[in-house]
Amino acid sequence: MKSKKNSDSDPNKESEDEIKEPVDLEKITRTVLLIGILFVSIGIIYFLTEPEEEYSIFILLNDDEVMGNYPVNASVNENVSLHTYIESHYSEKTEYMVKMYRGNNDTTINSMNGTKNALYLGNFTIELKNEQNWTSHVINVSFPSLGSNQTAIFELWRKVDGEWQYIPNHILFVRIEVLNET
Repeated sequence: MKSKKNSDSDPNKESEDEIKEPVDLEKITRTVLLIGILFVSIGIIYFLTEPEEEYSIFILLNDDEVMGNYPVNASVNENVSLHTYIESHYSEKTEYMVKMYRGNNDTTINSMNGTKNALYLGNFTIELKNEQNWTSHVINVSFPSLGSNQTAIFELWRKVDGEWQYIPNHILFVRIEVLNET
């Protein structure tokens, strides 16, 4: 008996229906390089044209116009003197408003939503250009009653499209223990 040769059993033997084209390594390399250059170019363009983040800096200063060393004690009706510092990093002129409050044990201070249950003392506004800063005149806050949780609070607001908007996380406060009458 004659054995029939099976071409399917020999993995190295090509079928007549299959035609192999030689792999062109140069074309593959060129295509991969072009795709890489395209992705790098897109990344560079995005990085160069991405606008810088716009933000404000809001700092509480003591009576010497320095951060820290804030008063912690005061007498009833004694002025506690503070300053605020604002620095603008918005591309266009920005109008700011600082709202001032006096708080106590019932006051809630939330960095995202602002101040609740505090006495509104007033406000002041200032317009700043990009990278311009400003330090307020002295702000005197006094407390009419004794207490260990008396608070001077300052919120920063910004005018956007003609409307005042609180800037989240831009709230400053100092807690004062009011000890006795002067």
